[in-house]
Amino acid sequence: MENASATTPSADLPEAHIELDLAADFDDVWHALTSDDGLAPWMGEGASIDEPDDLRFPDPVTGRPRRGIIDNIDPNGRLAFSWWPEDDPELITHVAIALQPIDTGTRISVTETLPAADRALRATASMSASASWAWRCAALSVSHLAVHA
Repeated sequence: MENASATTPSADLPEAHIELDLAADFDDVWHALTSDDGLAPWMGEGASIDEPDDLRFPDPVTGRPRRGIIDNIDPNGRLAFSWWPEDDPELITHVAIALQPIDTGTRISVTETLPAADRALRATASMSASASWAWRCAALSVSHLAVHA
């Protein structure tokens, strides 16, 4: 991981955003985001994206399994999905991931938004989301280094 930045939301901005530059090829990062074998090293063993209407992710931050659906997938580097804790579907959030080739590799940008909730819940959930994505993005960077070492 060469460069990373994260923003945490206020009660008026119900989203978490993280951006980092990976010294990794665009296609390798895209594979890590869109395949079961690519997801496992950074989202956790058992993560599944092969069924777009039935995504499954372990959540190492909360320990709760998550489910989801793909909202949009564009091979030019955009992936969007909605996900929620398996035992509490009302806590749905929307995740947008964008990749951009850069001179040193690939820039990954992740924004997680919590819709239709009160301001206090939005701020709390978003700060948690920012920490969660920071952890996941670091894991993506480490898994890429381990595979290509």
